[in-house]
Amino acid sequence: AGSAVEKAVSFTHDIFPDVWNDSACLEWISSAFVTIGTDAIINKDVFICATAMGLSENLNQYVACYHMGSQPLMYVAKIIDLVWAEERRTISYLKKRIPCKCLNEKYK
Repeated sequence: AGSAVEKAVSFTHDIFPDVWNDSACLEWISSAFVTIGTDAIINKDVFICATAMGLSENLNQYVACYHMGSQPLMYVAKIIDLVWAEERRTISYLKKRIPCKCLNEKYK
């Protein structure tokens, strides 16, 4: 999965440099992945949810590292942890990032 993400980032970085240079745009895309992940976990599609969470966290860390300078490097272990996390951990991650309470019942 890591290699595929690296290739996707490299490919899209070359084609869409304006997007990769705009932290607000990257944060919006990350938020869209959270929405996709939430919808996927509600519909019991764990693979799509895990993929969306990995991509969202990758973008968040990219912004923190390369745009904001708030962390020295990207913490790949956290991204991998989200991709391979159990359902309860994934739901916990999502609940912290969405305004609705739609995952409360699943988290119990």
